Amino acid sequence: MDVYFTGNKTLAGISMRDFIKLFEDEMKKLDYCQNTIQSRLLMVNRAYTGSTCGFDEEEIYSSEKLFNWLTVQKDKMSTGEISQDRYLYMQNTVDFCEELYHTGRLERRGRHRKYSKYMPECFKKIQIEFLQSISNNLSHRTIGRYELNSRQFLIYLEKHGIFSISDITRTSIEDFLSNSSKCRKDSIEKDILMLKRLFAFLNSKGYTCLELDFNMLKPAGRRKPVRPHFSQEEISNILASIDTSSRNGKRDYAIIVLSVYTGLRSSDIYSLKLQDIDWVNNVIKLRQVKTGNSLVLPLCVQAGNSIADYILNGRPNVDEEWIFLRNVPPYTRLEGHSSGNTMLKRHLAKMGKNLENTGKSFHALRRSVGSWMSEGHTPLAVIAEFLGHRTTDAIKSYLSYDIENMRKCCLGLDDIPVLKEGLS
Repeated sequence: MDVYFTGNKTLAGISMRDFIKLFEDEMKKLDYCQNTIQSRLLMVNRAYTGSTCGFDEEEIYSSEKLFNWLTVQKDKMSTGEISQDRYLYMQNTVDFCEELYHTGRLERRGRHRKYSKYMPECFKKIQIEFLQSISNNLSHRTIGRYELNSRQFLIYLEKHGIFSISDITRTSIEDFLSNSSKCRKDSIEKDILMLKRLFAFLNSKGYTCLELDFNMLKPAGRRKPVRPHFSQEEISNILASIDTSSRNGKRDYAIIVLSVYTGLRSSDIYSLKLQDIDWVNNVIKLRQVKTGNSLVLPLCVQAGNSIADYILNGRPNVDEEWIFLRNVPPYTRLEGHSSGNTMLKRHLAKMGKNLENTGKSFHALRRSVGSWMSEGHTPLAVIAEFLGHRTTDAIKSYLSYDIENMRKCCLGLDDIPVLKEGLS
């Protein structure tokens, strides 16, 4: 059993009712949003009851019960039933509970804890070489995904008695993909992409001569939903609802205006530094978080004025390089997808609207920019360059939002003969 925290048990014998109340109060003190707090509480419910149903409030808090539950979740992660990120979130929640139980208080910290990643010794060197071979061409996030997927593949091989790259067969690859599709249906395409790169590397090094057409191993094409975007009227209403006389309002207004006029991802907006804005030439220079590519965008008057107003009149007066900061101590940078979504939900709630089940999120602001440009007959190459995409393939989905021009692609039924009298 892992030991997370030591010290006097200041909360020994506390009931779950009192513990949950204290947990919620401590999370609020650290300025966690209500969605995050509720997510943590639901996780504790699952640990105690196996579901999101309420537990016996008079039950005494038990570290052992949490640890036993976490052990089961770790086994699920090793078999692929749950993702690594999901397990780490569960582990982090247990850490919070134990910290509160042993110290009587919580401190804000990062989401992920380091833990040992098992890798079969016989494949460890191969994986290191593979990851090094792709390190210059892919983003850190993508490399992390290849690291996880390749590790799962190599662990699968070891479990099935394969300890050498030369012993891998087409059948063993097909079996892995079949097993993967049962556990993680949405990730099989990512597994295939990883395998294509892995075997291209292995063949180039002479570690194997196995030639496979991975396109033949792909499952049926995954349905890609048309995700909605905001209309310009909706954006105007959202901006009008923001109280720009407050510090929070100035920050939120600047972030949304910047997103609408540049199409930047939330991760890029939150990663902007004071030095990234060239006020003399009215441009923004940054390196995209997702792709690692450099991007230079014009800084329009609206975005520039809103950012300047926030920096001069709303931003905490602290020595931080990041532009957008939290408005409560310790005034750290904003981060995470939930920050933008929570911001939008807060201002839409003032308008009596709800984002739930609409498919719209903060990222929909970026989709909106691409859609508006498409509707304005902007060439795909220009849209791709403006949004920081390497190719036009990634932005073809924006064409589906141009309803008026899409109607022109519809074919009539005039040339189809009517064979039944009732249809004539």
